[in-house]
Amino acid sequence: MAKAVKTSKSIPKNNKNVMASPSGFSFGTEFWMIAICVLLTFFVYIPSFQADYVNWDDGDYVYDNTDIRSFSNLKAILTKPVQGNYHPVTMLSLALNYAISGKNPVSFHVLNVLIHLLNVVLTFYFILRLTKGKKWAAFITALLFGIHPVHVESVAWITERKDVLYAFFFLLGLNYYVQYIFNQDKKAYYYTLLFFALSLLSKPAAVVFPLVLLAIDYFVGRWKDWKVLTEKIPHFLMALGMGLLTYWAQSKQGSIADVFSFPTKILFAFYGLMMYLVKLFVPLKLVPFYPFPAINAALGWEYYLAPVVILLLAGGVIYSMKRTSVLAFGMGFYLINLLLVLQVVTVGSAVMADRYTYIPYIGVFFILGVAFEYWIERNGGKVPAAGIAILSVCALTFTFLASRQAQIWTNGETLWDHTIKTHPSATAYENRALLYKEKNNTAKALEYYSEAIKINVEYHEAYSNRGNIYFNQNRNEEAMADYNKCLEIDPEYYVALDNRGALFARLKEYDKALADLNKAISLKPDYEMPYFNRGITNMEMKLYEPAIKDFQQYLKLKPKDGDVMNSVGVCYQGLQNQPEAIRWFNNALAAKEHGVFYFNRSISYMNSGDKPKALQDALKAKSMGVKVDDAYLNQLNTP
Repeated sequence: MAKAVKTSKSIPKNNKNVMASPSGFSFGTEFWMIAICVLLTFFVYIPSFQADYVNWDDGDYVYDNTDIRSFSNLKAILTKPVQGNYHPVTMLSLALNYAISGKNPVSFHVLNVLIHLLNVVLTFYFILRLTKGKKWAAFITALLFGIHPVHVESVAWITERKDVLYAFFFLLGLNYYVQYIFNQDKKAYYYTLLFFALSLLSKPAAVVFPLVLLAIDYFVGRWKDWKVLTEKIPHFLMALGMGLLTYWAQSKQGSIADVFSFPTKILFAFYGLMMYLVKLFVPLKLVPFYPFPAINAALGWEYYLAPVVILLLAGGVIYSMKRTSVLAFGMGFYLINLLLVLQVVTVGSAVMADRYTYIPYIGVFFILGVAFEYWIERNGGKVPAAGIAILSVCALTFTFLASRQAQIWTNGETLWDHTIKTHPSATAYENRALLYKEKNNTAKALEYYSEAIKINVEYHEAYSNRGNIYFNQNRNEEAMADYNKCLEIDPEYYVALDNRGALFARLKEYDKALADLNKAISLKPDYEMPYFNRGITNMEMKLYEPAIKDFQQYLKLKPKDGDVMNSVGVCYQGLQNQPEAIRWFNNALAAKEHGVFYFNRSISYMNSGDKPKALQDALKAKSMGVKVDDAYLNQLNTP
């Protein structure tokens, strides 16, 4: 149907207009097409400008991430993986946002939307250049890319800065690659390498870039030339390096699981390919989390239907290759960019995710755009009225649905309430329970943690978190049961080991407490809480010197914690080292004013023989609500 799209196998060497407006193309038309794409996309994401964070990875990336708070941490920003992902350019961009607005989420959302708008423009020009001026193909591809509801997750979620940013460099690289192959411009080739590197350093998903270049080579008819492979050796080497680094980081993080059989994983891959296409045409009931089927349950019929659908589709694409390269290129682009997230290697706990479609959908949008262009050509170069009507209805529908989807990402409460209503999962209930807990609605938090466990009886984190509520309510037996169950499922879950260690310490079973806390530290040396709890345990056993070491290690990981500084002072009091005790109480008070800190320093001053200062601190503590014995005050008033 689109022989006219397939380009000649001879590559023009001196066409300097490829990266500018293609020959015969009106700048005015181009401008208005881009303007419509950008304005509709901007309208979709207006709700993002008033959105908050969500309690789903935003803490690790932004509001709890101390590394991005100062460029003095540049080494950590550029070298430290986050959640098993190495993406220093992304972290650098988040540090820039923090420098601009601190924890205020507005600038983070604004930059996400701005990058997405730039990606819309880059998509337009990529298709325009690839098809040598087919403006409607470029317009439809860019418009659908900008306003599609499934793309909202990538833009409205601050954590997914990595998605829009890697796509930005990815698309820049594709644009320059088209310039290289049409113009034989060596500079453009090197720009392709540069932007590929920046894309890799924004998100490792960019490793498929060299395969996309090969798909472009096929589309333009240069794929039989050996140069096509040799010129991509640097790209493949870069991809291999990042791939190995990512696999190592993900394995270390524990994100790679192997609980499903290989045939089941193949069914997951077919299911993903099918369902992403379904979501493209019917973008309804979109949620941030689509869980794997239960391990001990049979797969639904749709998993067995998926291979049939995809193989039939593949047969159609192969058949079309006799007449056009459009379908093969578009579906190849779609498949290549989904290869790493089809769960053949099981990563995470979701069978699919909306964010995985951000670049892949360009391939399918391209097919739709070229089909529309072909319709115009068959209509004598005039846009059919029916075509305008269909395009308008689609654009308005997607804009409405995407804008409504953006509102779902307003905050954690709106996100998880929508998910529970639309596609309930253990993860949704667990995350919603956490928000209830933060607002001291422990009854609701317990209810939702229990619901999460009911859906997934192997959800170890939900047991640990429910145990924490029981711990805080002094329901020790129930807390112990939950911690034990959590560690039965995952014996190396360091958070639960720390929690159970604290509970053992409360029960004065110090040997068991230390065993759990020591193991937690060995598993996660950079997790601060076991040092604190082991310090408290040692302090209760009057082992003050080990306690001080633990508290100081905690403060290395989480500085400026006045309560822990106060605990160090109490330990030095136990060692009868009053000058050091006073120094640490001073540190604690510099971090935050607290009546207990004043009272503890008062005791050290009294033990040092400085009654005036001891009296001054005791009175200050009393004025701040600390119960100070009158006999103690009288003692301080006595010369």
